Amino acid sequence: MTEPENRARTVGDRLMELAGVLAPTTVITALLFYFGAVYTDGRLAYYGIQLGLADLSTQDVVLYGTEAIFNPLAVLLIAILLALLGHAGVTWVLAGDGHRGRGLVAAGLLALVGLVLAARAVIGMTDAEVYLHERTALTPLALAVSPVLIAYAAWIAGRVVLGGPPGRIRRWYEDAPTVRLRRAAAAAGIVLTVAGLFWATNRVAFTLGLSRSYDEAVDAGSAYRVVLDMRDPLVDLPDGVTEERLPAAGEDAPRFRYRGLRLVLESGGRLFLVPERWTRNGRTLVVAYDGSVRLQLIPPPKNLAP
Repeated sequence: MTEPENRARTVGDRLMELAGVLAPTTVITALLFYFGAVYTDGRLAYYGIQLGLADLSTQDVVLYGTEAIFNPLAVLLIAILLALLGHAGVTWVLAGDGHRGRGLVAAGLLALVGLVLAARAVIGMTDAEVYLHERTALTPLALAVSPVLIAYAAWIAGRVVLGGPPGRIRRWYEDAPTVRLRRAAAAAGIVLTVAGLFWATNRVAFTLGLSRSYDEAVDAGSAYRVVLDMRDPLVDLPDGVTEERLPAAGEDAPRFRYRGLRLVLESGGRLFLVPERWTRNGRTLVVAYDGSVRLQLIPPPKNLAP
């Protein structure tokens, strides 16, 4: 083995070892943290709470990230399985004799669909009205899928060309500049696909957070209610929250009891509370959770055993 080949192999081995260390730790944790932050941002935004105000720990955000990324990951794995089945069928057809025409037709159709999706992605990225009013993450998904379809169409066409007799088209396909062009196009397509998947997961995570809070607001019986005892009174109570004076039991004992609240979050020594019957015009109470506050949690009726 020559020195350049040995050096290349050694560098490749080191890169593989580095990827093996980074992938299961840093990269995955970073993705869970990011999508957990997006999911939590959507969940809190429904109640008008900014993510920075919540002061969540890294562990909490990563745990939320597992909930946010589960659905997109499951859909991606199903799509990969279906794509592998389709690829098996395509390779079986291309392996037969006399199927060059069918292969070129399939390549043309896939390329056409890919170009249509690419045009749709461009429209969504340049027209804010289209992107903001689409009900699904169509723009980022079109951005992710279109390069895959175009690249696969080019691969099918390449297999047909290589399987045919030598000629001008085959020589052009195997020429060094064409090979470099194919590699550059493949790299650009990978970047676009990753960016589209990242963008789509980002939007799905935020929407899941909003939906979770909406479901809790609509179905008040699915959320934890609280009884809040405080030494100092709350002012300007939201509608539906009642105040009750407690008997004097010492200077530091709670003197006021509040009902009709739901707990959204406890973080950073603060309680984020909303009325049980939440509306979009409602208000969120932020209460310091210290020795002067006593909190009783009432489980949702749906969680109680019969």
